[in-house]
Amino acid sequence: MKNEQTVIAYLTVARILPSSRNGNPRFEVLLRRATGSTDIIARTAVDASLGYGITNHTGWTVRATVGQHYGVTTISGVENLERGDKTEQWQDLEDLRPSVYWVRVESGAVCSAYLVKAVNPFSAEVLALRQFYAEVSDEYAEHAEITGIRLASTALTAEALKQDGAVVAA
Repeated sequence: MKNEQTVIAYLTVARILPSSRNGNPRFEVLLRRATGSTDIIARTAVDASLGYGITNHTGWTVRATVGQHYGVTTISGVENLERGDKTEQWQDLEDLRPSVYWVRVESGAVCSAYLVKAVNPFSAEVLALRQFYAEVSDEYAEHAEITGIRLASTALTAEALKQDGAVVAA
């Protein structure tokens, strides 16, 4: 792996990737760093044992090793940090609260909009797709696509969306 670096960040699993040819799990994760730093989106390596345990670190501030593997940002190691290891500059990570996202899902003639609380846009998409699948037939759900996602502003209230026929997810 090239350009390896160690970062301290809040880890969330963004999405599940297709399993490797050998059937091992793979994930894409979001590493949210302190304010003013760039967040990192990384994948677990193909056939790496980390794929089996990465979900155990979700919601923790971690020390992660990331680098470039064949041009893809890859996470190769994760260690949870104890409260005593955190410095004041990471305090704002403890205050991470889910944001409210507006997500539009379309499939053929069916279109739905959802207000979803999530920590990041990837998990908001997953929650909206689950809600969509629960509401429509398999025929439409199979070809569902996210056609819009944005942070909900204060003007975009649940009541306003309900008037437009949107479903509000908890």
